[in-house]
Amino acid sequence: MDSSCDRFIRFLATERGLSDAYQASVRQTLDALAKWMQVPLRDLGTDELAAFLLARKTEALNAASLRITTVHLKIFFRWLVAGGALDPDANAAVASTARLLFEGRPWPSVDIAFASTARPSVVQALERLRAQGHVRASVARYFLGPGFLPRLVATQAASVDGLEVVVSEPLGASDGLAALLAGRYDEVLGGDIRMNCDACQYRIALPGREASVGAVQEPHTHPDDE
Repeated sequence: MDSSCDRFIRFLATERGLSDAYQASVRQTLDALAKWMQVPLRDLGTDELAAFLLARKTEALNAASLRITTVHLKIFFRWLVAGGALDPDANAAVASTARLLFEGRPWPSVDIAFASTARPSVVQALERLRAQGHVRASVARYFLGPGFLPRLVATQAASVDGLEVVVSEPLGASDGLAALLAGRYDEVLGGDIRMNCDACQYRIALPGREASVGAVQEPHTHPDDE
């Protein structure tokens, strides 16, 4: 877990501007977790974290210190999820979403960028578009709601000279998002977890391919394969 811890501490220092004392306090918590862990970081779940906190309480950690430890763990694991770089599948999902936005639409390109940890950064992606001769770009903030990272993306986008940039609002509450969450809940209960097949043209209406939804999947060839 050392590399994850080091990256997180750098994040607290450079992007949150938190004090050296706070960084040291967080590192102390993460060092204790690393020493206690009996499974890889990727396998940690709520049961393991609850057991860790119980162990800390048993070690006579007072209530205030236990609350601080809990806060440290919350922000660390939220950072792991939000950053995406520790999970290549999460980064690939962003690329897949960008491709779906591009399909069947007249835009010159749809590129990806990451707010933190992973690359390319927002600034790098926009500078690349500027180098390609583009004078106007839009940034779709792919976040559920407002917060530090969405604000950071807006700040980064505004820092690029020579390019007019329009920044969207985060996704926010919507009927579509509520339906997606309800569908995921039903899939978990029913055991029908489709994962990446959700984006298949036979299941969702992609622009220009709406007629494929529900159609029989026929074997086909690619001309370039001949």
